[in-house]
Amino acid sequence: MGKDLYKKKKCPRCKGSMYIETPKCPHCGLVFEKIQNLSNAQAKNELKEKKYKNVLYVCTMPKDISKKKFWLLFAFLGWFGAHNIYVGNFKKGYYGLITGLLAVFSFAVFELVTFLGGNGNAVLYYFTNPIFTFFVFAVLIWFSDLIGLMFRKYRYPASLTKEDYEKVINEKIRGY
Repeated sequence: MGKDLYKKKKCPRCKGSMYIETPKCPHCGLVFEKIQNLSNAQAKNELKEKKYKNVLYVCTMPKDISKKKFWLLFAFLGWFGAHNIYVGNFKKGYYGLITGLLAVFSFAVFELVTFLGGNGNAVLYYFTNPIFTFFVFAVLIWFSDLIGLMFRKYRYPASLTKEDYEKVINEKIRGY
């Protein structure tokens, strides 16, 4: 037991470091015993119902997210925000979808112009074309998620399951 007192763990919300026996994060105030069964599916439902204060954004992937599906969406449809929509980061995902579609549209317009005999310099055309900026935004969103995933700072929405949430409410009513 003496050696266990000096082992450290990280908070799933803020990634702050503390001793294993610490019941509450000293950095952000998260109570660890209440977050053992976090659910991403429940968090997505609460985000759709606009119950934002019930959702916790954690840096560790909740158990009900398929890692394989998440990484496939990130790798192949990441510029379109598919991985963000899958985990419930809806605003970021829809913004990625819109910018990704506009980027594809800008490339289609460029190819059509060059196919029809456009004589402009391609580099100059890309930088002067205002639609091309959407491609830059789509890449920046995807790249920021890549950096977040590499450094374990990407945040997944998670929430208590209904059963655990009812237990917390009952504990508050009883006063302990």
